[in-house]
Amino acid sequence: MAFAEATGRPAKFCRAAILEAKGDETEAMRLIQDEAFVRLHTDFDFDAMFKLAANPAAIMEYTTRQEMTHAGKSEAEIAQATAELKQELAECTEREAAFKKRERQRVKKVLGKIVDDPVFGRLAHDGYSWSGTINLPPFGEGIELIVEPPEPTEELVYPTRRQREVFARFRAQAETRYRQAERAHFESFREVRPQLVNEQEHMVSLVSNWTVDPVPDPQEPADIWAQIEGEPTLIVGPDIGGNPVAITLAYEVAWDPEHGNYLRFESGCVVQIGGP
Repeated sequence: MAFAEATGRPAKFCRAAILEAKGDETEAMRLIQDEAFVRLHTDFDFDAMFKLAANPAAIMEYTTRQEMTHAGKSEAEIAQATAELKQELAECTEREAAFKKRERQRVKKVLGKIVDDPVFGRLAHDGYSWSGTINLPPFGEGIELIVEPPEPTEELVYPTRRQREVFARFRAQAETRYRQAERAHFESFREVRPQLVNEQEHMVSLVSNWTVDPVPDPQEPADIWAQIEGEPTLIVGPDIGGNPVAITLAYEVAWDPEHGNYLRFESGCVVQIGGP
């Protein structure tokens, strides 16, 4: 192809430019200088990339070469860019290794530490946060409890006074919070139910003689518990500056088994419903 020979660009790339330009070589020349067009039409050998899957650095070198070749860069420019990429990757690998070493040392220092908290009871440190179990009727018995520190540190950061106070209020108002959670779950499900019905109808239309139970249709908030699996995990959020300390309830739910449903409470109100 004469246009490819004249420009030194890959033939397939040049054909795409000529087609886009409707045969106008002047417009095609403009296109092959356009960064967006180059990115869109850079050709990759995905079989070759698959073979390099175990070597991310090699994949980055390959994609860099392809992009620069399509952009009309010289071999000298490609070699320089590749050398800079290798240097950057080596520095990144070194920083990552140093971080992982520090993180292993930090976790080893705090992992398994125990505290008998006056409000939360016995807590064990898992390297990142405190965990334990609580009885919290009407939410349940033996609920998993997580108390989050502001950030992972080498020194133990114990639950704070504000975290205890927020949890104590939540527990004292548990019946009210339970009804709020019930209402939030109900509204969350009612919002997504039409989509679930449409998806189910579509699947049934694709598979003959396939019968499924209809999507549940709870009419009252109290009916929603039939779609909720087990008890929640209760997470007491970190105490950071003047920000509210949040209580989050993480549930497994039938309508979103992959993500579950998270209810975030701040100052006695549900302020967020959805994924983590």
